[in-house]
Amino acid sequence: MQTVRIPELPPLLEDLPLSFSDRLAIWVASENKTKRVDLQSIYTFLLTGGNGGTHAPVSYGGSLIYKVPADVPAGTTTVAIPSLAGKDFLLRRGGLPLIPQKDPPVDDAQFEVLNAGGFKLVQDDDELMPGEIFELFIYELVGQAPGEPTAPSNSGGFIKGKKTVVTNTTLDPLQDINKVIQIRGGSSSVTLTLASVEDMPVNSFLVIETNIGNTRPSTITTTGGQFFYLKNTSKTTMHMHPGEVAWVYRDDDGFYVINDFQNIYKQIGKPFASYSYSPSDNEIVCMGQEVNRADYPRLWEYASSLGSSLVSEATWQTTSETVLGKTVPYPYRGCFSSGNGTTTFRMPQLLNVVMRGLKSVSGSDPERFFNNPGGFQLNEIIEHDHTVKPPDANSAAGFGKSTTGNDASENTGIASFNTGKTGGSETRMDNVGFYLVMKY
Repeated sequence: MQTVRIPELPPLLEDLPLSFSDRLAIWVASENKTKRVDLQSIYTFLLTGGNGGTHAPVSYGGSLIYKVPADVPAGTTTVAIPSLAGKDFLLRRGGLPLIPQKDPPVDDAQFEVLNAGGFKLVQDDDELMPGEIFELFIYELVGQAPGEPTAPSNSGGFIKGKKTVVTNTTLDPLQDINKVIQIRGGSSSVTLTLASVEDMPVNSFLVIETNIGNTRPSTITTTGGQFFYLKNTSKTTMHMHPGEVAWVYRDDDGFYVINDFQNIYKQIGKPFASYSYSPSDNEIVCMGQEVNRADYPRLWEYASSLGSSLVSEATWQTTSETVLGKTVPYPYRGCFSSGNGTTTFRMPQLLNVVMRGLKSVSGSDPERFFNNPGGFQLNEIIEHDHTVKPPDANSAAGFGKSTTGNDASENTGIASFNTGKTGGSETRMDNVGFYLVMKY
């Protein structure tokens, strides 16, 4: 049997620090030999556990994602993670929980925790497969009086931390999951790209929050054309404005928005009355103004889908059309316009008007020039008769029928008379004024 004896040596002085090139003597158990190794090799081994991937130290109550390297040797069953030495954990494989080996042993156990840190698969013919993902949920032992048995307590939180994003970023499929992703772009538009679902663990999620201090919208996009599912639709890109939060759940076929963020998309483009207009509420007053598409990407996306209610800028500016012999000013002012055709679009002009349901969903309305959502119709008084009494009770005349406005005259021998003008500058109903706004 080969052995080695290292004689007594003086201690290393503090003014002579170690370096990675220094060497130590170690005993290699598998060969029953003593060999020399430099400190750099030992340091690398401790970080990687000999598996070629770096693992950050793990604290109690945390979690760790382990992805099996693509070059793992066939038949490998052990994952060494030194930072887990002395810690207990639950283990999931592809999102499914595994059964740990216990004392006394159980027949259906699937893995055992290694004292040196890590785990080993124990089922016959089971082995690590290249690219598969394991999730380790670490728990600590709760305090107890001396001599009492210990009990495990899962102290991991539902959300595992926060990641701040200030510029265009692609999320890490393992390190950034189950975190709050806080976008702090300020005056810059930030694009956040999600990893492919194939690279993310099953049942993982992201909480994406756009800081209220942002002044520009943020763009959330997927990799490889995968979909977001919300509002009963699928999108490869969704937009978020300041102060909004989206919970995104990773599934096999894409990303599902699972909180009420989808209701924001449902409200876009629908005019409603408001006492106030505040940019922080992501509302815009509909007063015919031209705006930048990049500043209101969701609203422009909605307007682009409207077909006939999105008109060209020249059409929107049409000054008048004739309906049944009457001039109607600006018949398209309630529509969106395509603006300059490249970077802008125009909001509907909804000042000083009321909203009215169309007479028909399809077909024509002879009294409305543009019978589509947004088409303007001029005010009018319904045709009617006026019955007028004679000037005095002794008059031989009967009644007169007005055919010329306020001037009531008949060939009855009675002189024409005028009842006098009444009313104001417009025809209107009792009303309360509001801002007509849209969510963007």
